[in-house]
Amino acid sequence: MKLKNGSKIIILKEPTNFQIFYYKYLSNKKIMNSVSLIISIYSIYLYYKSLEGCVGTQIECLKIMTMDKFYEILNKIIACAFFINNVLILAVFQKISLISIIYPTIIYILFYLIDNGSDLAHHGRYNFYIFLLFLFIFFIISLIIILITFLYTKGRKKLFNTIISIIIITFFIIFIYIYFKTSCSKWNTGLNNIQLDNDKEKYPCEFVSAKKCYINAFDNLFDLSKYMGKTCDVIGNPSEQKKKLFKFIDTNIFKNTTKIGFPITTTKDFWLRTQKNIEHFSERVLSRMVDMNKIGENISKPEVFIDFSDKNEPYGKININLIKNNTLIEERNKIAKNSNTTFDNILFLFLDSISRQHFKRKMKYLSSFIEKYMNNQEDQKYKSFQFLKYHTFAAFTQKNVQPMFYGEKMDPITSNGTSIIKYVKRQGYITGQSSNLCSKELFVTMNNCLNEVEFSDFDHENVAMFCDPNYYDRTNPYPAFSGPFSVIRRCLYQRDSYEYVIEYGKQFWENYHENKKFLRLSFIDAHEGTGEVIKYLDKPIYDFLMYLLNNNLLKNTAIFFASDHGNGMPGIYYVINTDDFLYENVLGFLALVLYDYKDENGLRNLGNNQQTFVSPYDIHDTLIDIIYNGGKKEIMSRNGESLFRKINPMERSCLNYSELTEDLCRCIKH
Repeated sequence: MKLKNGSKIIILKEPTNFQIFYYKYLSNKKIMNSVSLIISIYSIYLYYKSLEGCVGTQIECLKIMTMDKFYEILNKIIACAFFINNVLILAVFQKISLISIIYPTIIYILFYLIDNGSDLAHHGRYNFYIFLLFLFIFFIISLIIILITFLYTKGRKKLFNTIISIIIITFFIIFIYIYFKTSCSKWNTGLNNIQLDNDKEKYPCEFVSAKKCYINAFDNLFDLSKYMGKTCDVIGNPSEQKKKLFKFIDTNIFKNTTKIGFPITTTKDFWLRTQKNIEHFSERVLSRMVDMNKIGENISKPEVFIDFSDKNEPYGKININLIKNNTLIEERNKIAKNSNTTFDNILFLFLDSISRQHFKRKMKYLSSFIEKYMNNQEDQKYKSFQFLKYHTFAAFTQKNVQPMFYGEKMDPITSNGTSIIKYVKRQGYITGQSSNLCSKELFVTMNNCLNEVEFSDFDHENVAMFCDPNYYDRTNPYPAFSGPFSVIRRCLYQRDSYEYVIEYGKQFWENYHENKKFLRLSFIDAHEGTGEVIKYLDKPIYDFLMYLLNNNLLKNTAIFFASDHGNGMPGIYYVINTDDFLYENVLGFLALVLYDYKDENGLRNLGNNQQTFVSPYDIHDTLIDIIYNGGKKEIMSRNGESLFRKINPMERSCLNYSELTEDLCRCIKH
């Protein structure tokens, strides 16, 4: 049979129906060019239609979006990637027609130029990254289809059958590998191999395990920092660092300046004027940068500044010099003499977006540090406890942090909590915080839920430096490969951002080692979609704790390890809705390490509560219990109880909390 292929005549003895269709239609350039154009236009239409119906930041839009709407958007983005890839297949069938290549190329350029906003209405970056992810997946599929089609149409049946066999065997091996590695047999196992207890005689509900543990199966596979050789030693052109900073500050004021300081932010005035949201706070910080060579009497000397004068540091160098406040020491010591507290020192390590299971996967050093003091018989000074049934309210920081540090739920009507820092200072503690998020709080604030909240500033605070546009650029706040939400290590002036957090905390602890103190160190390194960046933080925090321990700086200290929730950020697990990802996103991590605590009743209650359903409210009440040595009833939360007190496990379940919706409850009634 004769078939026309362009200007050539193809002779096939017994052509199949597919071969007839291929040579008659798929190799016809006019038909394929028309199809390519239609597919390209339809792809653009799908993408822009998918983002209708919400104006606001991407976070705000996602919070009010139903799951049906979310899947509708996701399906349209996936379809868009699928259709554009099919243009590539058509181009190959036409022997790479120039016109067919131009159509998708124009679309790619449009996507790159348009997708640089932070909100859904302006096509936020996350949509673009999801699109690119599926573009890559479908591109691989397209290449396989092209290869198989080529072999089949050319009549090479043996090679065709071989390729098909290899593909089938490969997928079978992958399936078996995932099946065995994702048995989830240890999903309900905590630190020190302690099993989660679901005895129905003791507890009203069961924490069921995930059925397929993909995160375990692909652990370390998506470590992009490793593949890209990402370290903070080399971060691009040194001159670009200074240029980017000067783009956002007044160049007339800092024209000949080599040392630029970040403003002190521990004032109510600074809070009230700036904390509408993260963009406003960043703008306020950069508008109040300080020329270190011209510090006036009315300007507080910055504790953190950038030095561009050292030729050996071409990128610029961050200097941290926490200034000891002797007046503050005298003031708080007077209060402390008359206050009765359980611990003189509180170190609160806040790890954003890490579940109990993921802490065990990634934080090997810190896990060993906590495990060392479990059932400690050698040295009775040190005791540690993990709370296996710590359940949060959403994969959304503010909804968990307001109960944790304000004792009230996030609600635009009833949100009238008071910052726990206010009470901490009233009991004579000197307070400090350091966080690698450009925000005075641990979350990007939602205005309508903060109207009645009573804030209290820390005495020392290191957050302003993380508003540097080389780290957080408010004009492009969610890039994938830099800044606080990066899928690779977060660098700033040739160091990991967490190094500055720890260094500031270390100086605070040393300067006030003889005083009562409360230090909160917050890390946002797990706030990304691969689940891998957090592991680079493990050893540095461990080294910091060992430094304090070895230098006898942890006397009468309570150390909290707490997260707001599990990983809920867009990434491969988020996109395909893996079983374990969905289960873990509201199961955070909570542990305590106590030094010089000998109350037998308290130790017994802590041990029993390790298997009890607890929430962020209980963290709040535990802190109140510590700073008032037994608590203060009138400022305890309405939904919590101190972990040092006896909690009846039969009275704890998801039903205790109105903000915990049924679809997010991980404790199923027996």
